[in-house]
Amino acid sequence: MLNFCILGILSIESLFFTEEIIKKANRNPADLEKMNIQKLKKIHPIIYLNALMGHSLEAKLENIKVPNWFCHKNSPFYTIWLDKKYFALNVTTQCAVNVLKPHYDSKRNKIINNPGVTIRPKDFGGMNGLRFIDVDKTEPYLNTTIQYLEKLGYVVGKTLRSGAFDWRKGPNEYIVDDDLKNIKKLIEDTYKENGNTKVHLLGHSYGGPIGNFFLSDFVDQEWKDRFIKSFIPYGSAYDGSVSTMLQLVRTSNRGPSYVNKAFVELAKSLSSTSWLLPTSDYWSEKILVETSKGKYYGKDLFQYFKDYNMEMMMQNHKNNLRFSKTKAPNVPVNCFYGINIPTITGYKLNEDNSVQALHREDGDGTVPLRGLKVCDSFSRRQNPIKYPVKIFAIDKLHHADVSSELFLNSLTSILNE
Repeated sequence: MLNFCILGILSIESLFFTEEIIKKANRNPADLEKMNIQKLKKIHPIIYLNALMGHSLEAKLENIKVPNWFCHKNSPFYTIWLDKKYFALNVTTQCAVNVLKPHYDSKRNKIINNPGVTIRPKDFGGMNGLRFIDVDKTEPYLNTTIQYLEKLGYVVGKTLRSGAFDWRKGPNEYIVDDDLKNIKKLIEDTYKENGNTKVHLLGHSYGGPIGNFFLSDFVDQEWKDRFIKSFIPYGSAYDGSVSTMLQLVRTSNRGPSYVNKAFVELAKSLSSTSWLLPTSDYWSEKILVETSKGKYYGKDLFQYFKDYNMEMMMQNHKNNLRFSKTKAPNVPVNCFYGINIPTITGYKLNEDNSVQALHREDGDGTVPLRGLKVCDSFSRRQNPIKYPVKIFAIDKLHHADVSSELFLNSLTSILNE
């Protein structure tokens, strides 16, 4: 019943999980037996930073207000993202969104959970929140990659760990909440537990800018020199993604309509989505989205919010604009991304809810190349001797591809450096 894209539920490429991720990740782990996998001579631990919606979330409920009689008011911690049964009916979808959707606290100028709701990433420091998108284990995310890294010599929970964060938040929340503090402590503990061995910080998609923000704004240089082996951003949207704009207003023609509408409502409330909107001067005079209400150029973001009654998104965007995704991290960097895939950089939303491309650029199928190559520019903005920047631009490697032989071999070459 619920064979739909996750959050995207859309036929467009996006920074959210889509059927493309599921398709590319859904490989038989037995295929690894056909590969000539040699253990690494030296293991530097990996701390993995998840993509947007790429980590399971658990919720605890304590006498919460509910939208209908079907919803639980109280519950110990349970996996809400993603358990498909919570999106099987209109009433259950209302319950789930009521738990997942934050509200804006004007006194603290940040998004917070609804009263009585506590949300945390599942299995922080372990990898169980990353192996599969869903609790039924029908839609793998990193499962094959984790098994491959184990064959290289990595050990889950010791040298391969998840620096999970609440992906609903943006830097406006991370700078004051505990998410980055927890990642910092995890890195320190992993370093010590592995004989004072420096760690790789690997971030996929949204995890790349989060890793960059952590390194450039949250920890000092002495700390980075001591604990970080390298930073590996993969498919990082340093200049945002145009598809994010469309996802704030479009519901899909596929899947139950109530699920589509609920996820658009959820997307508009997230601080993370506001930070992933394209904001550089490059986009200022380009049409990003055209709808029945008008043509919206990069300079028109706030008009877009106003026309579609996105007050919470407007406030989130104002808060997050002051935080840069592109400061030089001042650590060794391995820029890792795909190229030579046509990537849509402008959309038209038709009256029948169908979508057509206005224009395309080179990229990884989701993120335009110009945004991916921001990583390359770090070589000009940090000491190239002390903090070298190496570029791994892989032909036809899709943004969503986290388990193909091409991806795994490319990642191995980075870890062997």
